[in-house]
Amino acid sequence: MKNIIYYISWFCLALLIGVVLFSCHKIPAQQEMAAGVEKIMNAISPGDSGYAYNAVILSLDQKINPADSGSRISASAIFRDSATGNMVGMGGLSINGRFLTRKPDSTFLFSYSDSSAAVLTEGQSLAGTMVRIKTTGISPADTVSQVLYMPKTVLRYTSDWPIVSINVLNNQTITWVPDPANPTGQIMIKVWYTAKVSRFLSGDNTLPTTDRTLTYTVADNGSYTIPTADLQGFKANSYIWISLGRGDQVKAVLPISHQNVYYFTASSGSTNAMFVQCAANWQNTTTALRCKAGSTTGEQEQEQRDLSVCSSTYNQTRWVVAGTNTTACPLCNSSNCSGTNHKCINGVCETGYMAIISQRNAGSPTKCIKDWGYFFSDGSYKYDHSTTVAGSCPLP
Repeated sequence: MKNIIYYISWFCLALLIGVVLFSCHKIPAQQEMAAGVEKIMNAISPGDSGYAYNAVILSLDQKINPADSGSRISASAIFRDSATGNMVGMGGLSINGRFLTRKPDSTFLFSYSDSSAAVLTEGQSLAGTMVRIKTTGISPADTVSQVLYMPKTVLRYTSDWPIVSINVLNNQTITWVPDPANPTGQIMIKVWYTAKVSRFLSGDNTLPTTDRTLTYTVADNGSYTIPTADLQGFKANSYIWISLGRGDQVKAVLPISHQNVYYFTASSGSTNAMFVQCAANWQNTTTALRCKAGSTTGEQEQEQRDLSVCSSTYNQTRWVVAGTNTTACPLCNSSNCSGTNHKCINGVCETGYMAIISQRNAGSPTKCIKDWGYFFSDGSYKYDHSTTVAGSCPLP
């Protein structure tokens, strides 16, 4: 029977890359691998008939860390009867002539990274090449040999990525090795926060208890800038991870058993946990400038508001010195020279001396009422208070 080969949707490949990007830099256990494949297959299988849970995954993940920038390269496969849910024993599986050993549970799992240096080199050399995967079903005649593209490795330099910490107040540009042969022409970037891990690493139980993920599917042109407006959704003192990945996908049908077999390749890069730095982001408001209270230098103040949503002072306001303007804010003015004992004279705040402004007799028996105030060098005065004593006021 003629093999049927066609490309599956980018959505299905995105599910695979998502599984790879969240793999925590390790080869997944068989159960995890099976669960991940089933997630992909459940999205693909509607409308298919027969055995729809058969998949082969070839993945290459680079750990972006100056202390360990090695690659994790693995091949894994699962074959399951979509009608019964039972594992299906396959005759054999090989990648570029390397035969993989079937495990007792009928899965295949081979790590190039955990083998000899020569095997690791073999795995690394798969990147950027057409890979031939040979699958045998119920008999030698029930064999299909499928070719699909293994994308290039993504890492250029570790300096292209944040490593230990990330300041979410800045736009974050991620740079990678572009792959013109990438069949989809796209690459997926994920930034995520895991509540349990982040709260454990930071020791901060006030951090959000809900996981959060940013996902971008962008052109595979070698660079993308994650906007600070998105990053500020992550709280200070938390930990986040960044990964990106791309891949290829093909479906084939075994000629005798007519089982559908899905082939996936994925190349990705992932950071370690990065500490989130988030300082306040004070920006000027539209409120008019004001003279600084009590200042004798002509200083003006500007109102500012903290626009950093991850900051502890988010949306609070403050006043800061914005410069000096002796016209708008004279060196001596009502804000810095006030009260009955002060007066601006020739631009200088003068302190007056207290004396009697006037006195008068009143009442019966007679009482003396004295008005007191502060006198200044220009001959003026400011009334302050009055006193009343028995008897007539003394003659001046």
